[in-house]
Amino acid sequence: MDSVLELFDFSAKFDRGPELPPIPDNTFDSRVNSAVARAEDATTAGNLSRLAKALSDLRSLLGPNASFDRLSSTLSLVTRHGHREVLKYLLAENVPITADAVTAAKVAKDEWMLDLMLSSGWNIDEPLGLTTPSALALAVEDRALVSWFLERGASPNAQCSLDLTPLSIAVQFSSMSIIQSLFDYGGSVQYGQVVHYAVRRDLPDQHDVLDFILSKNPPINHIMYQEHPQSYFRQRMFGLGTQLHEAAGKGKLEMVKKLIDLGTHPLIRDSCGKIPLQRAQKAGEDSIVVYLGRITAIAEWPVHQFTNGKETTSWS
Repeated sequence: MDSVLELFDFSAKFDRGPELPPIPDNTFDSRVNSAVARAEDATTAGNLSRLAKALSDLRSLLGPNASFDRLSSTLSLVTRHGHREVLKYLLAENVPITADAVTAAKVAKDEWMLDLMLSSGWNIDEPLGLTTPSALALAVEDRALVSWFLERGASPNAQCSLDLTPLSIAVQFSSMSIIQSLFDYGGSVQYGQVVHYAVRRDLPDQHDVLDFILSKNPPINHIMYQEHPQSYFRQRMFGLGTQLHEAAGKGKLEMVKKLIDLGTHPLIRDSCGKIPLQRAQKAGEDSIVVYLGRITAIAEWPVHQFTNGKETTSWS
């Protein structure tokens, strides 16, 4: 082995020669990305001339009739920074209106920007996400913004894929006067699981709001999302029940009594197979356990259970 190793000169040095400069990245994607980055920087700075140059470069790369979908981030930036003239320019260039841009304008309470987006083709009832209804839902605690949306045709019943509406959110968090306004403009208890959200309300006027919602004759023996199968199967592992399940689990004895008096059935099973009494037992709500225990003992099982064949095990 030693004789073989003697054949090699381990002290030799490799001549690497001069280092070559890096090869510039002139690929199509890199040039497009560079133009988009310059457009974003110009938008943030509110610099129209730099923005116009970046868009001109993009058009040269993508073609005169190319879509500017790649620039959707600029609308979010311009609404956050309040550059109105830049927003006007971007919309004139047909940069698509995004949920982020609408949200930013709402957060800024910039009705001018919202009006401009509306006149530029924004659908005021478009969901802002898979589980987020329209922009009105983000404004339901602001009297002035609610009025702005309603006067421009926003629907209190606009749904997202999870059957949540602006009215759903309002009955849990908004003032009574705003809730009434939403009904004045077409709000309905047939959408958005409204009674469930009214039961979840924890504000001092929660009983008044629930009474108001119940006066609209909503279904009171339906499982949450019973009329919205996609939402039911997506959420059933959380134990979807009636409004009575909600009230029992939250320890709201007066609401439990009210719902029982109105005819809510105490033996309807939730999506995990539990009745309201079991929900109260699990939550340690002793007063409700006593009350529902008496009611349940003399009740007859309903002929039909919506959850039969649709039950699942709880996630916890």
